[in-house]
Amino acid sequence: MLKKIVKGLLKIKTEKALAQQAGVLIPSREGYFDESSIQLLDTFSLDEGVLIVYWVKKTRSIGAALFDKKDPTLLLWRTANPIFQAKVGFTPHEIAWLGRDVVIHFQKGRTTEKINISLDHLLHKCTKPCGCSIKPHVSAMQRSPENPIIVPDAAHSWENCATFNAAAIYLNGKVHFLYRAIGDLGMSVLGYAASRDGIHIDERLPAAVYIPTEPFEFRNDKNEFILFDYASGGGGWGGCEDPRLTCIDDRIYMTYTAFNGVEAPGVALTSINVKDFLNKKWHWRKPVLISPRGQINKNWVIFPEKIKGKYAILHSISPEISIDYFAHLNFGKNILIISQYSSALRNGCWDNQLRGVGPPPIKTADGWLILYHAMDKYDPNKYKLGAMMLDYNDPTKILYRAINPILEPCANYENQGYKSGVIYACGAVVIDDRLFVYYGGADRVTCVVTVKMSDFLVQLQSCRMTRSTISMHTVKIIK
Repeated sequence: MLKKIVKGLLKIKTEKALAQQAGVLIPSREGYFDESSIQLLDTFSLDEGVLIVYWVKKTRSIGAALFDKKDPTLLLWRTANPIFQAKVGFTPHEIAWLGRDVVIHFQKGRTTEKINISLDHLLHKCTKPCGCSIKPHVSAMQRSPENPIIVPDAAHSWENCATFNAAAIYLNGKVHFLYRAIGDLGMSVLGYAASRDGIHIDERLPAAVYIPTEPFEFRNDKNEFILFDYASGGGGWGGCEDPRLTCIDDRIYMTYTAFNGVEAPGVALTSINVKDFLNKKWHWRKPVLISPRGQINKNWVIFPEKIKGKYAILHSISPEISIDYFAHLNFGKNILIISQYSSALRNGCWDNQLRGVGPPPIKTADGWLILYHAMDKYDPNKYKLGAMMLDYNDPTKILYRAINPILEPCANYENQGYKSGVIYACGAVVIDDRLFVYYGGADRVTCVVTVKMSDFLVQLQSCRMTRSTISMHTVKIIK
């Protein structure tokens, strides 16, 4: 039945009419490679179901979907990433079958190219619970209607440009925020705000509570040229960026990115007594750089409790989970963490360009919940949020991870700012079985999303036996 429908659609001559009919069978998906109009190319009747191959003109991408043979309205799976992206100007003009391969001819003027897509390889990947799904397997985060919850304040010159990437910690019935603020000087400092319900801001201080003081985060000579090629974000040049807060016993530890505009950005560590923090007596311990100078390091977090009697600092998630353990966190000048980082090792997955951890790890009954930032080279220039679960006793071991992003930049406040398409989470808390995740939108404002924690964990656990999404090795380019 579906095959006849699609064959009938292929007789329609106008692209507009074809796209309208395609939208009925395979609607566009916001935030994916096929979020714009879709053109059906052809269909295959297979033992596994009815396979439809389609074209997305805006992104020059080929996608595929499989329908149930008995119920042709039932969509079994759909590719989360494109199975092929054409060069600029090339469009498909002919499709044929060769054994179990789909052969698609592309044309640009008088120049033609063709690709072979192996159906067996594609079906092997996608008929398993591998992540080529219609929607993320993990429950979608709910954006607060109050977003953004912290915005620049024109009355304060230190925070009149950007207020974003907030750390968060839940103490004494309140969520306490330390947010990154940029004002007229272009230097990142940290401001304080608090909320009783995790969404509405009840208190916000008029002055910064943490400012750069050390040479690795502050330029004494304001006329010195910025020599290091690094995009600091938020329209600023550096300072104290992207804090993370962890409370252990009677002390709150803060890691953050320190950048003086001249050297490579690194990770700094400071701390404060819980009592002083709650009383707003900002007696911070002298900050120390815990990463080597001359290397770019960001997104380091401290576990909220000791692991096997030692403090644990997670400093990389790519190419592997990297954690260093310490008897204490009183770093001296000669104590540094050497971290290895690679951004693109998960080929065929939406998070093929891993960036780093977001908020500090969250302890659950299943293990350590990690939220992390990643990008998709097939959906470039977007920071998205992923989730994974680490083993409780050996957190270098990944138990499972969400198949697709749990949060993508779709709202206007996530796309209208200093960096469009950016979601950057630095803080998360759990209140009465509800997870609150705080993130910067477009490098300008602070926002929040929530989800019921128990439901979130159940759905994340369903990814335990999953595989990665389809690999680009399914495609062969033939000149």
